[in-house]
Parts: sequence; C-alpha cells; structure tokens
Amino acid sequence: MAHQLFFRAHIYPVGAPALATAAQMSNLEAQPAYFRVRRKSRPAEPLPPMRIQTYAIDYTFSTRSSNSGTTRPMGAPLLEVAAGAFDADGEILNGLVQNSVQRSVQNSLRSAGDQNQPGIFRVQQQIDIPLSATTIRMAVRDISTDRIGALEVALPLAVEAQVAAKPN
Repeated sequence: MAHQLFFRAHIYPVGAPALATAAQMSNLEAQPAYFRVRRKSRPAEPLPPMRIQTYAIDYTFSTRSSNSGTTRPMGAPLLEVAAGAFDADGEILNGLVQNSVQRSVQNSLRSAGDQNQPGIFRVQQQIDIPLSATTIRMAVRDISTDRIGALEVALPLAVEAQVAAKPN
C-alpha cells in the first residue's frame, strides 16, 4: 500500500445488512463487476436486488509534514478519498471516489480545531458493499502535493463492542 501520506480510517457498519434499494442497485450496475451486454433490440434487465452492508468510513488526515514536523500554513487541504470493495478474485464490486470540494462527501471536510487539534482534518464517506466482498481498500490523496496513502482491510468486520460510561 502507498505510504506517502498518513491517515487513519475508522470503518464501521451502518445498520444491518439489507436488500439493496432500487437506487443502490442502480449504482452497483454501473460497476465493472455487473456490466451486462446490452442489445439494441431490448434493454438489459435490471439486476435482482442483492444483500448489501452500508459502511461509514471516518478518515482523519494530518497536514503536518512527516519530514519537517511543520504544519502547512494554508487552510483545509484539497483531499480526494476513495474506497473500493473487492471479492475474493480481486474484482471490484463497488467503488467511490470523492474530493473535498464535492458536496456529496458527507460532513464535508472540516478542521478538527474544535477538538484543539490544529492541522487535523476529517471527512466521512459511506459506501454500499455487497456481502460477497472480502476486502475494502481506502486511499487518500492530497491534491496539492499529490501524496497518496492507502490501506486494505478484510471484510466482514467484527462487531464493535459498545462502550458504556461507568458511573464513578
């Protein structure tokens, strides 16, 4: 995986696995794994709904240079985040690429200065993944420096334990 840019990603399921909606199936049909031969005489039949799991990915990115330890003086960086789900044969089942200026990136890039951490930026992305996926790959690219960081995680993810606050 690429290590020019360091980031942290917290991946977690959103809800339980469910049958994909028509909109979700339409998105999946655009992926290479589901391409179908189309004939002029009749349109391709839609894919039957499949079971999917929606995952949220919280990316955390630092603007500090690993070599100098300095923080870049400008504001929020222009980032590109990508996530792709793959089956056991390495075929992509769903993929999503978004950048920080697109409105479709949920909770668009914001400084985490609210948490007293200057130079830390976060972005959240959601992706629908068929249950047959075995891995998810994530990448972050700083558009201004063209540095890239990437990682891969095996699926399905173990259920996270709910942490409850204990009274003193």
